[in-house]
Amino acid sequence: MNLHSLFKAFYFYLLLSGEKEKFINQSIRTALQVAKMSLIKKIGIPLLFFDAGIALAWGYYEANKDRLTPNIKSAITVVVEPGNNTINRFSQIEDSYVLVYGSHLENHDWKFMISAEEYFKFKQKSHRHNTIEEFARFVTYDHKNIKQIAESVTKFSNSPEEKARVILDFVHQMVYDKTIEDKGMPDYVRYPLETLVERNGDCEDLTILAASLMKAVGINVALIHIPALPSEDAGHLALGVNGDFSGSAYTVDKKRFFYTETTGTQWLSSTSTWKIGQIPDDYKDRQANILIIP
Repeated sequence: MNLHSLFKAFYFYLLLSGEKEKFINQSIRTALQVAKMSLIKKIGIPLLFFDAGIALAWGYYEANKDRLTPNIKSAITVVVEPGNNTINRFSQIEDSYVLVYGSHLENHDWKFMISAEEYFKFKQKSHRHNTIEEFARFVTYDHKNIKQIAESVTKFSNSPEEKARVILDFVHQMVYDKTIEDKGMPDYVRYPLETLVERNGDCEDLTILAASLMKAVGINVALIHIPALPSEDAGHLALGVNGDFSGSAYTVDKKRFFYTETTGTQWLSSTSTWKIGQIPDDYKDRQANILIIP
């Protein structure tokens, strides 16, 4: 079992459950706060602080689980591992929400409420793919939350090109983590709602999120898959955006799809600066498979 996934799932329970005050004492809350501050301020080794804080909370639960309420016991079983298509939904989740933020998008800040129930619905879906074409099913541009977010952040944009740029800026506020999956494990592709809540992802997660948001406001997009070279562990997935842009582009069915890099944000204090039409040197003049999202 991936312990980091376990810690993250339990942390979400702590955030979402109305029962947390019954069994988390001040020392546990302090540990979690230290972890949170280390992530925000980029001090020390934040991931270790984060997992240490969650481990402390988990240890407290293990030591006291016999006297916890039945609801809490059932809630702790909500741990979703890659490939697991079942989930035990805990009580009170219907009234729980996660906040997603967008900052400085055309001089506006945004806050969106996403139902925890919706988030866990996507968590229990299959996350595997056998072909590049199967990436398309993860682009859920017609989901109500995706449409709401896309329409909101582009509210003050006057053209499709401006909308695409704003959405890319929003996606660049998600942390790029190319080591998010364990080596040797099958590829685990996240749905957009998962990436929004977890606020991080690898290249395909961020690209699928951007594709969903742009398609939700009527922008034609494509997925650009660059196969791995013999010296590389994995290929790369980027976005293709159709519109009046300049720079590197691929022509398919007489439409030009401009290369768009969704990765690059290592910390929220240092977001990616890639623009539509800019392609990293590592991917110039490389074979690419283009999958237009219908």
